[in-house]
This record gives sequence, structure tokens and C-alpha cells, in this order.
Amino acid sequence: MSQVLKCRGLVVSCRPQIIKDERVMNNGAVRFELWGPERTDWLNLERSVGVIGDQGKWTFEASGEPLPFEKPEKYKTKRIVDRFTPEMLEEYMAALGIRLFDPDFYGHEGMLINLPEPPVTNRGFRSRTLEEAQSFYGIG
Repeated sequence: MSQVLKCRGLVVSCRPQIIKDERVMNNGAVRFELWGPERTDWLNLERSVGVIGDQGKWTFEASGEPLPFEKPEKYKTKRIVDRFTPEMLEEYMAALGIRLFDPDFYGHEGMLINLPEPPVTNRGFRSRTLEEAQSFYGIG
């Protein structure tokens, strides 16, 4: 989308890992992706940093050139899940002028960008309001 609109774009994810009855119900992730209007080594991704949980095992990933506001010393923390935290994501977004966890920042108007469905259409996702999702994941 950033290439089409000739602007920078962000993709962020911040979801808790949910464990019920010793079973992972939801894989956690904290991820920051900055996309640009120009092609890079991989599509048009300028920078990516994140920790991703997969059935209880966490991985850390980083690609692209670090941005001035990053805390690269944290990327070497022993516990992988602590290498990129929700607090760090919030700080990174604030450095870009975005109040990530403040609903008032987004206002009352928005735009839905509907991309064509991939060949597999039934992926098990369910539409939820913000309140429903927070309640479901126990973060509300």
C-alpha cells in the first residue's frame, strides 16, 4: 500500500499470549514494521522489529537499518519476550507521533482498506468490537 500511495506506512501488532489449562490459546506478538514508498531488499520493508510467540516458544526478529529512537541494547536481553515489549512499541510509535494505545488519537472517522482475499478464505477469524476482543483476551 505504501508503494501505491507513495508514502510510509506502519504495521504493528501487540497481542498477549493467552494460556488456559496449560494450553496456548493465542500466540502472542509485539511487532513493528515500517514500510516505505520505494523498493528495498525485501519488497518495500524499511525496518522490522518484533517478538513472536509460537506455542510457547518465542523468537526475536529484526531487519533493516535501526531507527534513531530504537533501544538496540534491549535486543540482546536474555529472555526473548523482553527484547521488544509493548512499552517499547508504544515508545517507538510515540517517536513517530502516534499515540498507539489512546483511542482518542484515532478520532471517530476511519478508512477500511479491503484487500483481495487470499485463495484460502476460511481462516477462522471472527470480527469483534474492541470491547469484545479486550474481554476475550482478558486485557480490558
